[in-house]
Amino acid sequence: MVLVHYDVKLSGESCTFPHIRVCPFVEESYRMLVSGLLAARSSDSQLTPGTLAILLDGGKSGNRKTMIAPWALPKAAAAATASKEDAAEAVVVEGGPEEAEGGVGVSASAGITIRTVVLIKEEESLRARRTLSRGTAVLPQVENILLVCVGPLNLPERQCQVFGGTNRGTVMGPVKTPTTESEWKLTVKDPREDGKRKLSPKAQAGSQLAWDGGPPGHI
Repeated sequence: MVLVHYDVKLSGESCTFPHIRVCPFVEESYRMLVSGLLAARSSDSQLTPGTLAILLDGGKSGNRKTMIAPWALPKAAAAATASKEDAAEAVVVEGGPEEAEGGVGVSASAGITIRTVVLIKEEESLRARRTLSRGTAVLPQVENILLVCVGPLNLPERQCQVFGGTNRGTVMGPVKTPTTESEWKLTVKDPREDGKRKLSPKAQAGSQLAWDGGPPGHI
């Protein structure tokens, strides 16, 4: 099996306070990446059996439908993939009719299986990273992991190595948020030495503010 990983958090960088803010999801670049991958792995540019896409939405659940769309099969291929016996497995609408009406599920023409694993972040480590949190229920502790493949997804049962439970469950965590001190970063005082790229005064100010002890954010 081939695993394809995409994480919204790693797809770019927020213009302000990148150490605590998640960059926006850019649909155009995402579609280009997916189409390029499918074209490289299949002559008809379609998701093939044996490929599992693992998509992290960065806590932006509203992008679910857009993130799934490029992986869907054409109607003819979807009909050939899903037989009458496994149609219920090959096309999954999670959460019941209420969520399906809101665009959370996939249409019968998609021909793909979608599973969702909910990632829960530990509150204490998340608060320590954000430094300041104002209001009630403002810490974004939930992130969704979308598993997308062709046909039924039936992997052998395995015990989780870090968290409790097995891969049969739909919740993972609590996950500790790393501190900014433990992550690699480049400050204005340590620019590239090749002389080909120099930070503008505006970029220097933004970098200095974000990485060298600027005001804490609370969004």
